[in-house]
Amino acid sequence: MNKILFPTDGSAYSEHAARMTGEFLEAWPNATGVVIYVTVKENYAYDFALKQWIDTKKNLVNILKRKLWKESFNLGRIVLNIIIK
Repeated sequence: MNKILFPTDGSAYSEHAARMTGEFLEAWPNATGVVIYVTVKENYAYDFALKQWIDTKKNLVNILKRKLWKESFNLGRIVLNIIIK
């Protein structure tokens, strides 16, 4: 046996698996232990950061749209005042 794969999510079951992996590594001293941390997609930091960035971008776009609408309304009012005078 060359490698022993140990996937973990930090749960109680993973602690038991870690002890078993340790026993296997003692039984096969030439084997290499490979640890993979497994997480659910909702807890993955990069996905969360991407969602936050997208939400922030949408909020900024909405703020800019409102400001542009307000400014164009003010500009239209100025132009109407000039035409009427």
